[in-house]
Amino acid sequence: RRLVDPNRPITGWKTCLERLAGADVRIDMASITEIDARGLGMLAELTRETRNAGGRVAVVSASPRVRRLLTLTHLDALLNDGGVGPRKAA
Repeated sequence: RRLVDPNRPITGWKTCLERLAGADVRIDMASITEIDARGLGMLAELTRETRNAGGRVAVVSASPRVRRLLTLTHLDALLNDGGVGPRKAA
């Protein structure tokens, strides 16, 4: 399975980003075997927008292939098989 279907338009993406602003987001990729540039771009945008609003993003259960792609694109900081952990006190 692909993270994003290249043959289907993405609707509601901006609304999704707004709704998740400041939240801690956990993305389970157990069933994902392929990510293209569009999917990687969406992960990067989600990470940037969420972090800017004080939230965190973690990718869990990624396959070795997905892990390799995240590493090559410098998104490997998202990999966290333990999920999003507790916040540290300021």
